[in-house]
Amino acid sequence: QTDNNSDNNDGESLSKMDRNDKPKKIALINIVGEIRNGESDGNNTGSDTIQNLLFQATNNNDVVGIILRIDSPGGDAIASETIWNAVNNAKEYGKVVYMCFRW
Repeated sequence: QTDNNSDNNDGESLSKMDRNDKPKKIALINIVGEIRNGESDGNNTGSDTIQNLLFQATNNNDVVGIILRIDSPGGDAIASETIWNAVNNAKEYGKVVYMCFRW
């Protein structure tokens, strides 16, 4: 005969051992100034820099969400599309992505 209490206790112990208790993280990526191709500098945002940051956040299992804080008048269309594609890639990998704009 099986003791249901011991089964439940064993199941609870296993679930506690299997559970990942590490706190989850939200990545914050700032996009400031004109959006340009290449790397960011002190005044403008480079699409390669943002693409790399999004890639790092996407591949980090501790990151559950990404916030893009945007304070930009716009910029190069191809650079913006590079960032947009990286955002869509993050979403495809199950990351929640929020964008907030300053105007």
